[in-house]
Amino acid sequence: MTKKKAGIFISAGIGDAILLIPMVNHLKRLNFHVVGILTTQYPCEDIFNLGKTFDEFIIARTKKQLLDLIGNHRIQFHAIFLNFFAGSYMNLLVSRLISKKIFTNAKPKRFKAFKWLLFKVLMINYIEPVKSLHDHEQNIYLINKETKYQLSEDDISLNLNTSKVNAFKQMVDGPYIVIQAVSANNQVQFKNWPIQHWKVFFNEVCKAFPKIKFILLGDSNEVEAAEEVLALGHQNIESFVGKTTLMEVNQLIYQSKLLVGLDGGLMHIAASLGIPTLTIWGASSDQHYGYHHCFPKKHFIIKHQLSCQPCNLWINPNQSRVKNPELCPDFKCIREIKPKEVIETFKHVVRELGIWVV
Repeated sequence: MTKKKAGIFISAGIGDAILLIPMVNHLKRLNFHVVGILTTQYPCEDIFNLGKTFDEFIIARTKKQLLDLIGNHRIQFHAIFLNFFAGSYMNLLVSRLISKKIFTNAKPKRFKAFKWLLFKVLMINYIEPVKSLHDHEQNIYLINKETKYQLSEDDISLNLNTSKVNAFKQMVDGPYIVIQAVSANNQVQFKNWPIQHWKVFFNEVCKAFPKIKFILLGDSNEVEAAEEVLALGHQNIESFVGKTTLMEVNQLIYQSKLLVGLDGGLMHIAASLGIPTLTIWGASSDQHYGYHHCFPKKHFIIKHQLSCQPCNLWINPNQSRVKNPELCPDFKCIREIKPKEVIETFKHVVRELGIWVV
């Protein structure tokens, strides 16, 4: 019996792609053949090379590829799912041409004026998002809004392909911890802890844990910050920043003991690989994007709760101070987190997880 085909548009960054995993796993349990339709410019398909999450990918990044998608898959899907970041006019229109049913929690701009045209004529099912739900659960809610869902680690797992994992060569000798010192291509300051604070952190922990190796990961826009850390001269710090493919990033994280860093794609990758995390949070909503609420024994956070948080959130952001998080005058929520607090929390997490006894 041929499986029904379900399509999921992937239109944002790495973190958002990872947050779709529970939806994929849920659909597969319902016996769907699940296709990732990639309109994002990020190579998100590379994240999933380690696993057996999506059954298939279709690249639709250019106008020609979108036209090919329509021509090759006209009304071949039983259902298409588009989360908030994917629900553009173009994606909704394309979905109508390739699928019998469309589900989205995205409300396009000028929604009232176009409600009848888009959501009645095109027969699009608009699912009102629930403000309190984690994004993982929000995506599952698109499939079944009647059921309350309790996430497990299996739900967020990449479903690793054992043969690919076993083929890995150890890229770093001995046990190590991954550090993501800069997030979001170094373009989003409300997520980034000051590099001067990181330098204090490394000076302390490299001396306190001389047998622990610290591996820096990030992309080419973050090399300058990594060089500042390397200039401290600690022998147990190594940088792979700007030197890896996404596949190699997956490998380095999978073989690590812990990921310490910021709200960003690497945090989400670590969680999907079953690796513990310690995350410094700023303006983003840890309740919607983090993992400690679901798995408090494996994922840890450092956060200063301010009255203006969270201003970075796709649903009902706190705009009491700024409408755009990047326009914050001081980024107080993350910049006032002191190195001492991060160092003490790190020491606690290392011992709590039993990574090393020092």
